[in-house]
Amino acid sequence: PICVITFLIVAPITVVFGMAYSFICGFSVSIQNNPSQTDDISKVYLWESLGSAIAGILFSLVLINLFSAMRSAFIVSVLCLFAILLIDDKKVKYLKMKMLIRISIIAILLFSSLVPAIDRLTREIQWKGFDIAEVKDSIYGNIVITRSEGKISLFENGLHVFTAGDVLISEETVHYPMLSHSGPKSVLMIGNGLGGGLQELLKYRDVQVDYVELDPMVIEMTKRNVPDADIKIIEDKRVHIVNQDGRAFVKRSKGKYDVVIIALGDPYTAVINRYYTVEFFKEVEKILNTDGILSLSVTSSENYLNKETKEYLRSINTTLKQVFSDVKAIPGDSNIFLAGGSKSSVEIDPDMLIERLKNRRIKTDYVSEYYIPFKLSYLRINDINKILGVKGDINSDMRSITYLNNLIVYSTNFNTTFRNIFEKLRRIKFYYLGLIPLGVFIAGFFLNKKTATGPISISIMTTGFSEILFQIIVIFAFQSLYGYGYYKIGFIISSFMFGLVLGVLVAEKFYRYDLQKLFSVYKKTQMSICFYPLVLPLVFIYFGDFIFVQRFMGLFATVFAALPVIAGFIGGMQYPLATRIVSIINNKREEIVASSAGMLYAMDVLGASFGAFVAATFLIPVYGIIKVAIFCSMTNFAVLLLLFCNEKLRENS
Repeated sequence: PICVITFLIVAPITVVFGMAYSFICGFSVSIQNNPSQTDDISKVYLWESLGSAIAGILFSLVLINLFSAMRSAFIVSVLCLFAILLIDDKKVKYLKMKMLIRISIIAILLFSSLVPAIDRLTREIQWKGFDIAEVKDSIYGNIVITRSEGKISLFENGLHVFTAGDVLISEETVHYPMLSHSGPKSVLMIGNGLGGGLQELLKYRDVQVDYVELDPMVIEMTKRNVPDADIKIIEDKRVHIVNQDGRAFVKRSKGKYDVVIIALGDPYTAVINRYYTVEFFKEVEKILNTDGILSLSVTSSENYLNKETKEYLRSINTTLKQVFSDVKAIPGDSNIFLAGGSKSSVEIDPDMLIERLKNRRIKTDYVSEYYIPFKLSYLRINDINKILGVKGDINSDMRSITYLNNLIVYSTNFNTTFRNIFEKLRRIKFYYLGLIPLGVFIAGFFLNKKTATGPISISIMTTGFSEILFQIIVIFAFQSLYGYGYYKIGFIISSFMFGLVLGVLVAEKFYRYDLQKLFSVYKKTQMSICFYPLVLPLVFIYFGDFIFVQRFMGLFATVFAALPVIAGFIGGMQYPLATRIVSIINNKREEIVASSAGMLYAMDVLGASFGAFVAATFLIPVYGIIKVAIFCSMTNFAVLLLLFCNEKLRENS
């Protein structure tokens, strides 16, 4: 359903963008009298790329910091309408007047109180059935607080974070790891502290808490919407609030903790999945005291576990056991994992936990002397141990399999069709993917005998697929090594677009070459895109040591800024060279050149859209970054062979 809704929302505007690009290319060719018609097509591509690059920077530096999403949309509308005024044609003078009036109206709306009102109206439609208390946009996303029966719930980017006063979840999240430890004094909590977790932690009188919350606006909005008693808990001297990415904090932390509680919920996004990888668990181990305990909880089931949920839990359990020697699970609607090192004894004996609860004089409603024996009964613990006794897949930064497992579990709530599709896809062995490059080569080989431009079109499509794949891989790696940066993703995309611009500028220098020399340069760009994906895993492994990253942050930043530029540069060279080659083959006929430019652009976007969907939901989670990079290289190498076998093009030259 999410995919369908997203498509229906985005499709209308993207269709317009695609049509506009083709129309502008045709218009640019039609008004030229010189034979070098593709010069202007490359300039259209150049300006389109430059506009995207500038937009990424403006979004990251200005729009996301100063304006709401609705006001930003109005600003973009004004810019689009203003662009019409730049058209120099007598026939559109009347149209210009109409546009001036529209711009004036929108400009008035832009700086009036109507924009917030419209924004509020759209939010109410979006959150129909909820009583919205407050809505804010921050550099990390959209935050919404709703009220229901006197309780507030907080949502980030549409996803539920916590409901204040949810005592059961708060007690289970906090007290099982705290009671499992013989005497906790220092605690690190990441996530869900404002929903009641901090309140439960402060019941331990001698405890000092470091609470990590990425977005400071979450703290501010919570304070404005909770009772004074809850505000006092947030401002308690024993609580140290850190506004930082949780994983980045763990990497940089010099302190030691008795208990680390990860209360972020299920890894239903790639960002949250970073807290369930073997690399993160190793980072946590370094900041735990010798008898320290790591705790995390995920959605499960009180009594019956289906096959998908079992595999999901096994993946987490197996990943934990790669780092911690003592791993125990407490079953329930939320399955709680407790993990400790060799010198740690993770205690889940019900009698011992009850004794510690009484000795520490902790008052609870659910984690009590009556509830604990049931929760930790021998039969329940024995059943979960049998389930987790089967080895699962290891989740890592390079292979986010737990993210996919959670997606499969989630899909079972709506439609078994999606579950079955995901299940079948994940069973495909990696060597079977080798049939895809082979299929591309065979299809292109037969197409090669019919038309000289067929292999060029295939090359552009696979380049579009590869380029978006590179972007996703770089963003995944950046967030794992550096930390979550919603607003910084705009810079990464801008770097790629600037690379496109540079590629176009360099490609134009080859326009005077004859067909054979042009094709030779084009094959070199294809060769580059064969080797580029093989470099990415080597770079990530090299920067995998965070101590190295801290010491050479300048080098780290430079490399991660350069990676998208290099990828963009290759793609930026290919497209204008392809249009030039097609132009020469078709004897520079105006109508052919314009339509070919639009078709090549469509192939580029088609490959990119397919790559974006398949990479994030299937390829990277199932096979990991290294194997995906190899697959990408193989596919492009098949296309390279196809280009070398292009007999039709040699005949034309």
